[in-house]
Amino acid sequence: MYTLKFRSILFGTLLAFITQSSIYAKKHSSIERAGDVIQITIPVTALLIAFGKDDTQGMKELFYTVAASTAATWALKFAVNSKRPKGGKYSFPSGHTSLAFSGASFLGMRYGMAYGAPAVGSASFVGYSRVYAKRHYWSDILGGALIGGLSGFFFTTSQAEKTSLKHQPSDPYDPAKPPEKTNEIDKKDTLEPLPDVPQSRNSNEIRQNQKS
Repeated sequence: MYTLKFRSILFGTLLAFITQSSIYAKKHSSIERAGDVIQITIPVTALLIAFGKDDTQGMKELFYTVAASTAATWALKFAVNSKRPKGGKYSFPSGHTSLAFSGASFLGMRYGMAYGAPAVGSASFVGYSRVYAKRHYWSDILGGALIGGLSGFFFTTSQAEKTSLKHQPSDPYDPAKPPEKTNEIDKKDTLEPLPDVPQSRNSNEIRQNQKS
C-alpha cells in the first residue's frame, strides 16, 4: 500500500513538471525549447526505467536525488542571488541543468554507464541550451551539473552491487576461522585392525623344547 501511494505521488509530481515545462517551452526558440523539454524527459525516463524493472528502491532513490538537487539549487539561488545575462535574479546555479544531471547521475549510478552516458549527453545539451538562450552563464551551468551529479552520488546506490551480494553464500569460508569440532569420526580416519600374523615354525619348536 505504501509503495502504491509513493508511486502515485511521484508520478503526479513529475506530471506537473512536464505540464509546466511544456507550457513554458512554447514561448522560446527551438534550442531553448528542446532544453526545457529534455530537462524533464531525463528524470521521467529514469522513473519509467525503474518502474519497468520493478525497482521500488530505485524509484525512492530517484525521488531523494531529485528532491535534494532541487532543494540545494534553490537554496543557492536565494543565497547568491546573481543576475542573469539578460537581467533577472537567481542566475546561479542553473535549475534546468541541476534537474537534468540529477536524473542522469541516478541512471549512471543505479544502472551503469549504458544508461548514464546517453543521459549525461542529453543533460549537457540542456546546459548548452541555457547558455545559448542567454539565460545563464557557463559558471551557472557548471554549478547546476555539480549539484545534480553529487545528489545522485550521495542518494543513489548501484543495483549491480546489490545483485552480486544476493548471490554470495550466506556463510562464506573464512581461512582465518578454525574449523568447528564435531563428534563424528570419519570412517577413513579409523584404524583398521591388523591381520593375525602366523607364528613362524622356529618359534613353535623353541616353545616345545622349553616345555620339555
